[in-house]
Amino acid sequence: MTSRKFSRRSLKRRGTTATWIVLKEAEKCYVAKMVFMAVLFFSIVTSLTAVLATGTLKSLVVIRAKKAFVIPDDRYIQVFTPRTPVLEDKLHANTHGQVAVNIEEEEQCANHTTGGNTTTLRQGEPWNAWKVNLKSFNYLRLRCAPANPSRMQSLEMRGNTNTMAECGHDYRGECVLKDSTDVQYSNNCAIVGNSGILTDSLCGKEIDLSDYVIRLNLAPTHGYEKDVGYKTNLTVLNKSLMKKVKASLGLGFEKDLYSQRLRLLNGTAFCFPKEGDKVALFGDFFLSVMANNLIVTMKHYPYNLEHLTTSIMRRMLRQGQFGQPTTGMIAVVMATTFCSRINLYGYYPFPKDEANRTIPYHYFYDVKKAKPDKRHNFLTEFRFHQLLHKDRVLRLVTRKCS
Repeated sequence: MTSRKFSRRSLKRRGTTATWIVLKEAEKCYVAKMVFMAVLFFSIVTSLTAVLATGTLKSLVVIRAKKAFVIPDDRYIQVFTPRTPVLEDKLHANTHGQVAVNIEEEEQCANHTTGGNTTTLRQGEPWNAWKVNLKSFNYLRLRCAPANPSRMQSLEMRGNTNTMAECGHDYRGECVLKDSTDVQYSNNCAIVGNSGILTDSLCGKEIDLSDYVIRLNLAPTHGYEKDVGYKTNLTVLNKSLMKKVKASLGLGFEKDLYSQRLRLLNGTAFCFPKEGDKVALFGDFFLSVMANNLIVTMKHYPYNLEHLTTSIMRRMLRQGQFGQPTTGMIAVVMATTFCSRINLYGYYPFPKDEANRTIPYHYFYDVKKAKPDKRHNFLTEFRFHQLLHKDRVLRLVTRKCS
């Protein structure tokens, strides 16, 4: 077998040629890559310069913010701003992430806490015409947009015929009550809580003069008119109350407190905004409607407003942990979507007022002595309402009305 021999010179020549070819090709790729990188860098710099110069970036952020919140019905909404940091910054400055404090410390300093923060009106300012901070109010209204009344579903309970029927503009069926129970846009709204701060408050006349009155959990008005009024447009219910209505029905006509209160609300609307088995709960409530031969409208949302309320408080207070939102807090979220001015009555979690007067837990007589529910964080919610009051988003009433 013979082997082919190459001279050193030929090997050197061939190696040099091959190396030269490889280097030439690599140089071409390197030059092309550098040209591409230079063009890309120039394009990025040019684009950023144009964006910053014309304010396009800011416009894109605003457009994105507007698209993030779908406003289904313009009848209940006036003006919205995609981002108004005034309220959020004030809330953060006041809370510093430490809203949930020890309840005993809060009770000891209740006078100091409420003394300077709840000045209801400026001198000479009518209660039903006090000026709202529109910037902050519209920011909160934008956050609460999913609670818009146009998203409510209506279920009419007719005790006289023992029927329940979904009705309204989304359904073919016609409501017996027609449009009388629809939630309408209102200039001046009152939300009446159940706190004992309303005892001897003389706020009844002021509440009844409001365009729209929201009450909570079938609290009684008969016998308490001078302090809480009698007018009711919407009653917001929670899960435990729905069960109490059914249990009270079995006590008989004389002892059934909830049936007595229901009869005064015949022809009005109720709302159940919380999570739960609506079929079962509405059935429990319907038993009392039939027993008292009433016709009422039950309104509910296709989703749970507890999550919306919690997310709003978490964002605005910048605090991670909250208790379960109360029915009263959810009512405030709902009211921001259809009220121009909101007045809160009976929202007070302390056992003593600013004059060091001992007040009951509820303004009405309790068969059982009521105790604060540990699932809720009343102090956090009260601070939240105080801050909204200071920024003139809503009016928190903790003193006598006249």
